[in-house]
Amino acid sequence: MKQLPQPLTSTPDRHQLRLFDAPEPADALPDLDVLLTTRETQWFERKGQRISAAQLAEWMIGFANADGGRLVVGLHGGRVEGIDTAPPSRLNDWLQAGRDFAEPPVRSAARPLDCLNQQGHPDRLLIIDVEASESVHRTPGGKCFLRVGVILAQLPAEHTPTDESTE
Repeated sequence: MKQLPQPLTSTPDRHQLRLFDAPEPADALPDLDVLLTTRETQWFERKGQRISAAQLAEWMIGFANADGGRLVVGLHGGRVEGIDTAPPSRLNDWLQAGRDFAEPPVRSAARPLDCLNQQGHPDRLLIIDVEASESVHRTPGGKCFLRVGVILAQLPAEHTPTDESTE
């Protein structure tokens, strides 16, 4: 039986995020220009609307196993794709990704951000803030990921820490 994540009780320290060019937490949603122009870092990644829930979960796992971070779904190649033209079930799949495709579930907070897409039509982005975790997260298939700089690294099974070894 999967364990449900506890609600977030704290937000990342804004001062620390600014030191590393990371965007503000979800409770202080940035404007679209900030999301488009902020360079991708250890704590920030953009993804297009074609990303599957399983792929999104790998990024969430990588952030949770590192220092946490922010994913923005609906930005790709410097353009605003938005998420409203994705298949209707995909939004729910993205919202459930950290629970359905991660063991233990990844703690995160997700919010939409209203915007205009590249065609000038009203649309939304999905902003997901992933909390750093003391647990080691994996996919249901046992793959373990770690966000290192701007890379999502898959750790070899023999180098994957266990929760027991981190206590």
